This record gives sequence, structure tokens and C-alpha cells, in this order.
Amino acid sequence: MCQRAFRCRVGTRHTPEKLQSLLDEYATVSTEQMWRNLEYFLSHLVPVAEELGLKLALHADDPPRSVFGLPRIIKNIEDHRRVLDIVNSRANGLTLCSGRWGQICATTCQCSSTNSRRGNACISCIFATSR
Repeated sequence: MCQRAFRCRVGTRHTPEKLQSLLDEYATVSTEQMWRNLEYFLSHLVPVAEELGLKLALHADDPPRSVFGLPRIIKNIEDHRRVLDIVNSRANGLTLCSGRWGQICATTCQCSSTNSRRGNACISCIFATSR
């Protein structure tokens, strides 16, 4: 199923010690460092997406709070705006996931309206749940 050129991580299991060592690698990474990394990534990726006629859609952090002590950077409407301001391009867009934003409909509608005017890709993911 997996090609040798790629390392498959699906179903990877780690011992508690291995998980802790992986978390320790990121212990010194700050929120601002993560933003700088994202800015570097998007500044190089978005122009390629534009050339290919593609639209990128970044999904918000889910959950929008720290997990295992790691910072999260895409948590709220201000963070979404910051993402779009990194590279002002129609190829740099957002995923507006109903599972993530459904609790705050007014914010989702405001974000959709703002980004539609900017021409950014906004995709709504709808997750079916059985109850």
C-alpha cells in the first residue's frame, strides 16, 4: 500500500517514552515560531499553487487549545485573518469546517463574508454524526 519513498504513519503506535521524546522535541517551539514557520511555508507554497491554478484551504486547529502542551495557532477569527494576510492571494484560503465553527455561527458567517469579498477559497466541511 505504501511506497518505499514515503514513510507511512497511519496507525503508528509509540511507547509513552517515545511519545514524550517526540513532544520534548517541540517543547521550545513558541507560538510565534509556529507562525514564522507557517509564513515561510505559505510564502513558498502559494505562488506554486497560483501557477498551477490551485486553491489551498487551511483547516483550523481542532481543538482550538493546547494539546500535550503544544501551542496552537489557528484558533479564532483573528488567526484566520492573519493566515490570509500572510500571502494575499486567491490561492491562499481557509476551510470553514462546520464541525469546528458550527458552535459560533455568527463568526463563521462573518468570516465567510469577509473572505468571499477577498476571493479566498472557503470550503465548508460538513461532518455527519449519528446520535
